[in-house]
Amino acid sequence: MDPQKIKEIIDYKSNTTYPLGATKSEKHTIRRRAAHFELSGEDLCHVTVKRDGTTTSEKVVSSAEKAQEIFKHFHGSGIGAHCGINKTCDAVSQRYYWPNMYADVRNWVDPSKYHLLLGAVNEHHHWTLVAIYPCEKRAIYLNPLGEVESQIKKCKEATRAFLRKKDVPISRWACSTVIHPKQQDSISCGVFVCKRTQKTCATYVARGQQMQK
Repeated sequence: MDPQKIKEIIDYKSNTTYPLGATKSEKHTIRRRAAHFELSGEDLCHVTVKRDGTTTSEKVVSSAEKAQEIFKHFHGSGIGAHCGINKTCDAVSQRYYWPNMYADVRNWVDPSKYHLLLGAVNEHHHWTLVAIYPCEKRAIYLNPLGEVESQIKKCKEATRAFLRKKDVPISRWACSTVIHPKQQDSISCGVFVCKRTQKTCATYVARGQQMQK
């Protein structure tokens, strides 16, 4: 929220004062805006009136940097648990307020904004790698021991469900694999995943640099 507007509201709520030289119209705007806020100690809080007539009070966030810091705390901790847009918004809005919060959270959470998402999956003590390309509407499944059709199909369903859970509307979605070296023993699956992750990232970065030339 604009620091200047916050100051105007705090000055009006605490001392009923206006900015020097404020016009009648500007004073009216400040009063109307201030009606939705209250002071709690030194903090300015936004007052939300619910449908049942009860009210809640959320601390006003004064900068974009602070808003992102709060988002990262809620989205990355057990509170938000990397949930979708709606659940993250619900968690944040119970304690904090800033204008256009939903739009900001949608932009920060939305996996479709990313070109590449990588996930190491451990199933029955065996590591596999999943690469998701949201912008290309596809995923790649890599199993150190080799892939079978049922595993690729399961990966397709899981990755599509993952994006839908994040409130990303997905209709067409594909999953495949690529040719790669196979694991030669019973313990190197983790090393394979780490190496393939490194190679996938390097390939993506190189491809991005080629596209910029």
